Amino acid sequence: MELEEAATIDGASPLRILRSIVLPLVGPGLVATAIFSIIMGWNEFIYALLFLRTPDAFTLPIHIANYITEYETLL
Repeated sequence: MELEEAATIDGASPLRILRSIVLPLVGPGLVATAIFSIIMGWNEFIYALLFLRTPDAFTLPIHIANYITEYETLL
C-alpha cells in the first residue's frame, strides 16, 4: 500500500501503478501458481485412467500414453 501511495504522490496513474508496481510484485507468485496448477492437473493421470472410459473424454496424458503404447514397436 505504501508503494502505491508513493507512486500516486509522484503522479503515477492507476494503470501505471498496476503495470509498474503491482504486477512485478505479484508476477512470480502468479507464475509459480500457474506452474503448480499445471503440474497437479498433469499428475491426475491415474484418476483419469480409472474413471474415464470413452476416448472422447480422455485427457492429454492418457492420449499420449496410448499413443506411445500403440506405436511403441515402431519406434
